[in-house]
Amino acid sequence: MIPFPQPADLGLDPKFQSWWPGQAEAIVQSIDAPTRFSVQCMPTGSGKTVMYVTQALLHGGRAVILTSTKGLQDQVKREHKAVGLVDIRGKNAYPCRGVEEGMFDVIKVSDDVSCEEGPCHAGIRCGLKDAGCRYYDQIKVARIGGLVSTNYKMWLTINKYGEGLGNFDLIVLDEAHNVMDEVAGFLATEIEEWEIGYLTQTKWPKGWETQEEWRNWAGVMLMSVRDKLQSSIDNAAIKPTKDNIKKARRYRDLERKLESVAGMRGEWIWEEIKDNKGARKWGFDPVWPAHYVEKVLLRGIRKVVVVSATVTAKTMELVGVAQPDYSLWEWPSKFPVDRRPVIWVPTTRVDHNSSPLQMVSWVDRIDQIIGARRDRKGIIHTVSYARAKFLQERSEHKHLMMMHDTRNTAQVVEEFKRSEPPMVLVSPSVTTGWDFPYDQCEYQIIGKIPFPDRRSKVLQARTNNDKDWSNYVAMQTLVQMCGRGMRAGDDRCECLIVDDHAEWFVRKAGRFAPKWWMEAYKPTATIPSPPPKL
Repeated sequence: MIPFPQPADLGLDPKFQSWWPGQAEAIVQSIDAPTRFSVQCMPTGSGKTVMYVTQALLHGGRAVILTSTKGLQDQVKREHKAVGLVDIRGKNAYPCRGVEEGMFDVIKVSDDVSCEEGPCHAGIRCGLKDAGCRYYDQIKVARIGGLVSTNYKMWLTINKYGEGLGNFDLIVLDEAHNVMDEVAGFLATEIEEWEIGYLTQTKWPKGWETQEEWRNWAGVMLMSVRDKLQSSIDNAAIKPTKDNIKKARRYRDLERKLESVAGMRGEWIWEEIKDNKGARKWGFDPVWPAHYVEKVLLRGIRKVVVVSATVTAKTMELVGVAQPDYSLWEWPSKFPVDRRPVIWVPTTRVDHNSSPLQMVSWVDRIDQIIGARRDRKGIIHTVSYARAKFLQERSEHKHLMMMHDTRNTAQVVEEFKRSEPPMVLVSPSVTTGWDFPYDQCEYQIIGKIPFPDRRSKVLQARTNNDKDWSNYVAMQTLVQMCGRGMRAGDDRCECLIVDDHAEWFVRKAGRFAPKWWMEAYKPTATIPSPPPKL
């Protein structure tokens, strides 16, 4: 039998000196799977990126890797550039060189303009598009690259609205628990009242009662918008002012939104939405995007590697893949259970029905946990910004708490990582794609079981159509939360749940959690003493 090549034989980065026990066998098992879909539930620390990169290299042909977040894409780029991996991102990741070099008189050289906002997208000829543009030059490299890394949004967008990145023989879906949301989010659209009034000079839509009425309306509007788009492009080419360029881009955006509405298939939900200033818009969402997955995401690629710490049979069901079309393997965790405990500490039920007295007891319990751990740093997952604010305003440890908003998450996270104990990050959103190894985070408090917000019509429809959906999503998010602070075998991070919904939730939804997480879960009567500091 031919021995399995070592990482160095494949040209992998020198940091990957040898395979971990069982890793080579798992790679071969996945490559040799008779099914189109190879599904791997891989807990933190399994070395998932090196495993799927190796599979791509050994499979032969071209391979593309899709990730959910910029952080994950950065990691893949950093760790695997040695094997010739080509990294490609959306236009907004590349500064417009034409603007920087003063090629367009209407835009100041000092303006911060990305390729997404470049004048070429308004029909203005730019000589750099053929050679010299940071974005289009990288696209050309990606179209001939044997191993390409990008993100879901970029992949979906360039295949629908661009010329794509060429044909591939293998596709890796990293963080695959997000696939349904990635596809649904790409298909969904919102049309604002000002867009209709300003760009089409027509009245705000009546609010049709059937999907067919909305599709017909969008089809009629499309013809008008396409005519106006062409006129605006011609106008911008003749008179390339900043306003003319912006208007052409707005028509392009509205054209794409109307195309989504005109192309609605299957069951969709629409609803009129008003913001806090009274501005109106219509939102359109597919209830289940499964029947779009092949067309917009997989595109006939013959081998699909599906990877996540939380992927289950339910995940595959939601993206429209059923047995016997996939093979699923679940890896055990390499991390000792006693270094990654998940502990429910009885406190109170936390939801929109919680009384002021219950929420005070919730804050008190969190304060007790922090008070016993002032020699280390921790994270509190609040699920909502309102709950995060409520906690910070009433906690006796509020002077230790760092909070972010939707605009400065990355900045606050980095400040927290650099901070000294006993700082605490209070966040509703660092649930996936963020790493806090070793003393960056030695304990986490799960302030609420992360049930999906069911106030929107589309989430209500999903809950009504599938009795398991809400619990499945909540369990996926909960497991991801717990993984933020435990990143290596010699790391340690407690996870303490202070929402009494855990009592029934884990019992009912445990089948949607990986075995390695359930092994670490246990209830307790009182707050456990903290383990020794790292």
